[in-house]
This record gives sequence, C-alpha cells and structure tokens, in this order.
Amino acid sequence: MVSSLKDYIKAKGMARNFTSISGRQAAFLCALLLTVVAFTDGKYIPRLPDLIILVLFFWITILFIYGLYIRLQHLITQQASAVIQANRLDYQNAEALITILSPLSTRLPLPPTRGWAASPDFLRLIVNNILTHKPQTVVELGSGVSTLYSGYALEKNGFGKLYSIDHDQAFLAITARNAEAHQLDGYIEFIHAPLTPIPLGQQQWIWYADMVARLPEINLLVVDGPPGNTQNNARYPALPLLYAKLAPNAIIVVDDYNREQDKATVAMWLKQFPDLSLIEIENEKGAAILLKGEARI
Repeated sequence: MVSSLKDYIKAKGMARNFTSISGRQAAFLCALLLTVVAFTDGKYIPRLPDLIILVLFFWITILFIYGLYIRLQHLITQQASAVIQANRLDYQNAEALITILSPLSTRLPLPPTRGWAASPDFLRLIVNNILTHKPQTVVELGSGVSTLYSGYALEKNGFGKLYSIDHDQAFLAITARNAEAHQLDGYIEFIHAPLTPIPLGQQQWIWYADMVARLPEINLLVVDGPPGNTQNNARYPALPLLYAKLAPNAIIVVDDYNREQDKATVAMWLKQFPDLSLIEIENEKGAAILLKGEARI
C-alpha cells in the first residue's frame, strides 16, 4: 500500500512536470510564430501544413528531452544505490575487523583482507565458530589470511589444530612464513596438495591430491578453495570426499556463496547429505553455514 502510494505520488509529480514543460514549449512556439510574422512585416503567415510540421517538431523535441531526463534519473539512482551499498559493506567489514581483533592478541600486523583474500565479515564467521565451539580440528581448503586468524583463535582457546590445504606451493610457503613470524606454526599444519583429476561418481573432478588420509576427524571445515575457475562447481568434491571425516556435530563454512556455482554446489550437498541443514549469511561475498546432525551455532 505504501509502495503504491509512493508510486502514485511520483507519477503525479512527473505528469505535472511534463505538463509544465509542455506549457512552456507551447508558449515558446506561439512566441516564435509571432516573431516570424513580425520580422516579415506580416508578409508571411504560416500555413496549416507549416504549423503541423512545427508542432510535430517541438513535440518530438519534448519527448526526446524527456526520455533523456528519465534515463539520466535512472542512472543517477543506480549510481547512488551502488555507492550506498559499497559504503554499507565498507562499514560492515570495518566493524567485523574490529570485533575480530578485540579478543585476539596479534603480535604483528596482519595481511590485507578483501579482494582475493577473505573479507573481514567472513573471517568473523570463522573466528566466532572457533572461539564459541572450540573445535579440536579445523580444516581449511585454501590458505591465506584466514589461516592466521584461525591460528590466533586456536591459540586463544589454548588447544586445537588447523590443517591448511592449498594447491599453490609458492602461496602456501608465503602463508607458512607469515604463520611462523606470528608464532602460530605450533597450531597449524600446512599441506601442499596439487590439483589433479580424480574420479567421483560418473565424472572426473579436479581436486586436491592425496590429502584426505592425512586428516583426523574434522570439527570445523572451511571451504574456500579450489579457485572457482578450476571447473564448474569446482568445490563440490569437498563433502563427498571429506564427509566420512566430519565429526557428528561438525560445522561447514562456505565462502563466495553469492556465486551461482557455489549456490548450486551447496544445493547438491544438501540433496546428497540430508542430515545437513543450511544457514545463509548475507555478507560481502555471501557465505553459507552447513550444520551436521545436531550441530548449532
């Protein structure tokens, strides 16, 4: 009802503006005709065909200008909405970063977030789960800045182990050096697992090689790899291959849930594993939390 009233008021205002423009154009047209007659000393009196052409010309001009006005108004509204959304996300992530760092005693400045790296609002989900549920084993698919935040959270708990898995050996080495500099290497084990074709069901998938057997029972699984451009639904193998390793009340946290392929992946998991329940999180890149069995957040 309120929306309809707003639309009515807006339409009425636009109609009033259009009528006003039309009135001014009509007055201008009359003035122009009188000017033409005056400058020709009354020798030229516009004939009916001339008047029709002139009226059509001005109406076409009015409609063209009005169309430009509507398009410009639409573009301005779009830009304003985009700026408002960007400001909201900036504020949301700044707030998330403050709330994360408050309980963690970091020794050195941490690497940048956002972009390819995890955003603070996603890091908050991980840290909150570690501090609240105190998992013995955390496994993350895709290492980076999240590795350090998870390591600090485990240190805060005083126990636990993070298994950080990545296909990129050079990037994994950088993360490992950062962890050592932050004195977190005692809480983190790094596993280099190159991406390789593996059979799964009726299909070949590109997935981390030879790492499943090295993992103990998993309390918290963070799915942020492999890269989405590896193949369609690139992260699907995570649960078919790791489900047997999940603790009875395990929690799975999924990044990049705004992407259609990751939404499709989660839908496939829910169909395949009916004891999972889904919580969708609205943040910068979108996130999903999957709860196994009686798990709660």
